[in-house]
Amino acid sequence: MSKAFMSVTIDTECDKSLDWSNSDPLSFHSVTHGIPNILQPLFKTFSIKPTYFLSPEVIDNSECVQTLLKIREHCELGTHLHADYIEPKKSYTNFDGKETHAFQTDYSPEIEFLKLKNLTDSFYNAFNFSPKVFRSGRYAANKHTIKSLNELGYKVDSSFTPHLKWLSPLNRTINHENSPEQPYFCHHENIYKESDSSLLEIPITIVKSRKFIFFKKHLWLRPKFSSLSEVKRIFKYVKSQYSHNDVIVFNMMFHSQEVIPNASPYTRSDAEVESYMSYLEKVFEIAVKERINFLTLEQIYDVFKKNDHLK
Repeated sequence: MSKAFMSVTIDTECDKSLDWSNSDPLSFHSVTHGIPNILQPLFKTFSIKPTYFLSPEVIDNSECVQTLLKIREHCELGTHLHADYIEPKKSYTNFDGKETHAFQTDYSPEIEFLKLKNLTDSFYNAFNFSPKVFRSGRYAANKHTIKSLNELGYKVDSSFTPHLKWLSPLNRTINHENSPEQPYFCHHENIYKESDSSLLEIPITIVKSRKFIFFKKHLWLRPKFSSLSEVKRIFKYVKSQYSHNDVIVFNMMFHSQEVIPNASPYTRSDAEVESYMSYLEKVFEIAVKERINFLTLEQIYDVFKKNDHLK
C-alpha cells in the first residue's frame, strides 16, 4: 500500500499590492507578522513543518532574518530566486513600488549561475547553513537551472508546474507541460526524464480536470486556485493514479503575502484573510482524513533516496 505525504511550500517575498507590484514603500509585514502570528500557529496545530522559499530581498532584510531564525526549528528554509533583486545585472537599487517580473532563464547560463550562487551565499551568511531546497521565481527553470543547482549542492528543486507553460517578459517560453506530476530524480539534460542524478524534482501539485465538454481546468493544490471540493478531487485522483507507487507526494504552494490584507490580489480585508486561513485549515483536515502525512521537502528527498537505494 502506498504511503502518502504532503509538503506545504510558501514563496516568501516582500509585500506586494493588488496588481502584484511591490509595496511602496517596500515592506515585509507578511514575513515579520504573517508568518509567526498567522501561519505558524495553524501549522503547529497539525504538526506541519512548512517550507519557506526566501527571495533575495527577504534574506537581505535583517528583521525578516531574525523572525525566521526564531522559528528555525519549526520550519524548513530554502531559496527562491527572483532575478531582479540580486547581482549580477540587478534591476534596481530601489525596489519600492517596482514590478519585478524577470525570469532567471532570460539571462545567460553564466549570469543565472552567478545569481544563484550569490543567493545561496547570502542565505548561508544570514542563517549559517547551506540551503538544500529551491524554487525559481515565476517557475522559470530549465536545464541550465538544474545543472547550476546540482553544482551548488541543492537536494531538491520545486519549480516545475506540470501541464503548464509560461512566457517571460522577453517572450521566451518555459514549458513544463511534460513534467511528471510526481517526484523524480531529474536528468541534467532532459529535465523531464528520470535519471540517477542527486537532484530530486518535487513538482507543484497540478492536475488536469475536464470542467465542461471542451474546457479543461488545471487544478492546483493552492488556495484561491481550487475549491475544497476540487481539493478532494485532487487527493482522490492522485492517490488513484499513482496507487502503484510506494510513495505518493502532494506539494501545496502559496505566497506569504496572501495572509495579509492588500499585500496581494487575493486577500483584501481581514475577513478575506480569515476565510483564507479557514480554507487552509480545512485542507489540512481533509489531508489528515486521507491519511496523508506532512513532511518537509528534504524529508521527502530522504524517503526517495532510501527507496532508490532499496531498488
